[in-house]
Amino acid sequence: MSIKVNTGLVADWYTPESEKDSDNPARFKLKPLDGLTQVDVYSKAKITEQGGFVPTRQAAEVALRASLIEWENIDDANGRPLKCSPHNFRHLPGEIVQELTQEILIRSDLDEDDEKN
Repeated sequence: MSIKVNTGLVADWYTPESEKDSDNPARFKLKPLDGLTQVDVYSKAKITEQGGFVPTRQAAEVALRASLIEWENIDDANGRPLKCSPHNFRHLPGEIVQELTQEILIRSDLDEDDEKN
């Protein structure tokens, strides 16, 4: 049996659940993580007794720095567009950071069809 690698590290837009009904939703352009970065993220996360994944600050920071390449409709306190940069990731609400980290990991895993082939 051969190992299937994730060579399709193509970025795509993601809209958080809390933004889906908005007329002008915030969106984030995410690319999947390579295998080594995935290992780094998981090594910095907390694993629950049920086998769930809880991103820590360190895990989220690694994931966002490697995956988040652009955003739309993110404004600063004065209503001006906030530039997408690692320095500005800290301004995102915690629940959005956690949701993005989860989505990044989902996008980085091979899907069921890929695993079967």
